[in-house]
Amino acid sequence: MSNLQEYRYIMNRSLSLIACELWDKGERLMMPEKLAQKIFFDPLFIYRMNKAVTIYYNFTDPKQSLNSVAQYLNENESIFDELKDQFDVDCYEIRQMIDRKKPEEFNNLFEKVICIWPLIAISNVLGDDRDYLPIVKESMREKYLLIRKESDGLWQKGAKILQIQAEHLIPQKYLPWSEFLLSKEVISKELPSITELKKRKDGYLYHKGSLYVNETTEIYLKDNQYFLTENEKPSAEVKIIKGISAMKGKVIGKVKVIFEKKDIKKIEKGDILVTPMTSPNLIEAMNRAAGFVTDEGGVTCHAAIIAREMGKPCIIATKIATKVLNDGDLVEVDADSGRVIKL
Repeated sequence: MSNLQEYRYIMNRSLSLIACELWDKGERLMMPEKLAQKIFFDPLFIYRMNKAVTIYYNFTDPKQSLNSVAQYLNENESIFDELKDQFDVDCYEIRQMIDRKKPEEFNNLFEKVICIWPLIAISNVLGDDRDYLPIVKESMREKYLLIRKESDGLWQKGAKILQIQAEHLIPQKYLPWSEFLLSKEVISKELPSITELKKRKDGYLYHKGSLYVNETTEIYLKDNQYFLTENEKPSAEVKIIKGISAMKGKVIGKVKVIFEKKDIKKIEKGDILVTPMTSPNLIEAMNRAAGFVTDEGGVTCHAAIIAREMGKPCIIATKIATKVLNDGDLVEVDADSGRVIKL
């Protein structure tokens, strides 16, 4: 029993398999290399058909605690400054490759995005001010916030271009399955069968650089003594959903629940966008929506920032909105009080 390791629900995102690889390699492999072996994260990704990718983190392993890296960087600010210099160079090169969109740069772009990941990941966490986070020196917090601002949406744009490049590198018959391909399959052109890709579309688990299709997921978890802790489970008849007001205002509209990019077309003018968390690829939908409701987020999250820019009511950190609300539900988003009311 003592060997059990808890992987706790952190977030849900619309990700391709290549984006999962970037995330995994950036945190599990590149992070310790950049940060003097002080920390690494070991994300576990589970894709469920039409429900996007759920990301879990290991909450059993003390070596994955943020405390040591926060203290290390508080005491070694100059080392962070050196990392930031290289980060700026890498970001510039990534932006150049994004603009060029050349398929032959697929591998270079993939490796560069992995290189910037550690500072983005650390800054996204330590740049926040939630009570449970380690103490961060104020000068360091300013640097974390600067990285968040300068790199906002950059890795997502890189992942999007990588997907476009991949589609230029594979035979046409594989285009409908491109989001279920691994980077090494694209680069080597040793592509799996369509039958295998159909299995991946039904569901998969990606962990420590290895892929397991739907029917082997439970076996993998059992064999490795991992157990998953899910997000808060709502009661059957929730009428009022509480969260944090990110932009005040009130609006009534029909719910559209968005998990994956392909769902964006569902959003019509005046709808209420309900999603685990917004990202730059949802801007078009956010322009059409009258208000936003998310499961996750803090006061500096993407949904909060865009809601303030657009002047639209927004409630974040409800934890359960995507579990309770369904397409077509009529709701009032009362962001003055931080409540979503089913009408």
